[in-house]
Amino acid sequence: MPSKIFIVFFLFGFGQNIFSDALIERPIENRNLYLPFLLFLEPYPTTPKTLEKGKMSIDSGMAISNMIDNNNAPVDYGSNYSTYKPLYWSYYSKEYADGSLTPNTYYLSELLTYGRLEQQSHVRIDAEIQRFHTKLSYGLFKNFEIGLDISALSYNTGIFDRPITGFHRTVGIPYPLRDIYSDNQFGFHITDNMKYVVKGKLGTSLGDSVLDAKWKLREQNGWLPTLAWINSVKIPTGNTNLSMGTGKPDLATGISSKWNFDYYFVFVNLFGIIPSDPFNSREIHVKPFAALSSTLGYTFTEKFSVVGQFEIKGSPYHSAIRLLNQTAVLLSFGLNWKVFPSCALRVNFTEDPITRSVPDVSVQTSLLCLKE
Repeated sequence: MPSKIFIVFFLFGFGQNIFSDALIERPIENRNLYLPFLLFLEPYPTTPKTLEKGKMSIDSGMAISNMIDNNNAPVDYGSNYSTYKPLYWSYYSKEYADGSLTPNTYYLSELLTYGRLEQQSHVRIDAEIQRFHTKLSYGLFKNFEIGLDISALSYNTGIFDRPITGFHRTVGIPYPLRDIYSDNQFGFHITDNMKYVVKGKLGTSLGDSVLDAKWKLREQNGWLPTLAWINSVKIPTGNTNLSMGTGKPDLATGISSKWNFDYYFVFVNLFGIIPSDPFNSREIHVKPFAALSSTLGYTFTEKFSVVGQFEIKGSPYHSAIRLLNQTAVLLSFGLNWKVFPSCALRVNFTEDPITRSVPDVSVQTSLLCLKE
């Protein structure tokens, strides 16, 4: 069905390109803020259009994201045990309030039941984060642009826990982890062999930076799109003590394409990413992965457009923990509004329709300005 709708938009809108503005005709340039994935390079969906030689742009903004998850290696295969473990433990702790059931005897029962301690490979997340970014881009040559993205991260206890939990209860969506975990707390760790591989901490510091180069290969001609080749490298500036980066570089290469048909515009971005393995671990490793996005937008006026975006992002992990290996699916909606002749405000909301490796809620806003 989505493919049929996509074709109808193409056929209905095909014709003379009435209007095109690089400020408001943009894909949603966000990324998956799921904490284990945030450690690695993930190129934004972007436009293949490049700045004219000698011109520059600045894009500054922030995103806020909230997530809760719990996943273990051995017991989650064919079972939802790790999701409901907090409920079980809450029940046992009340039934055995006299202290006859201790955590050690509880873990021993798991060892006898599953053949190993479920804690040996484990990811737990209960966090809200803010991500601040500033990207500077410059037209170095004709059809060739370079960019530097600098970010900062804040790991904190958050403000969305209670509203999200209340919403789930109101509409009847079961979410045991939110019912059991305390509001306004922070937790993020990945363990292997009961040793920390990643352990996040409360704090605000630098995230990783990204240097990229965009080469526009061609302009649109009929059904053939505007096309650009993009290469990116992650500069490991992220604070590794707070688990805001891996301390190692990652590489990416990909293609960005754009079609204009009357008031409609369409973007397709495809990237391949090669991460560096930062883990000295038995079961937690990384692997190359891909990211694909498709964006459909409509320009209402010379100052306003709306966009919808669908993304599939592979996992950088090869591990015994099913959740870490899961491909992420993101669905985003946003608007672009030209608030000044050379500046556009962008606001978007991202949701996870079918996978767990995406935050429960992400909201982003940014201001993009062009300068001579």
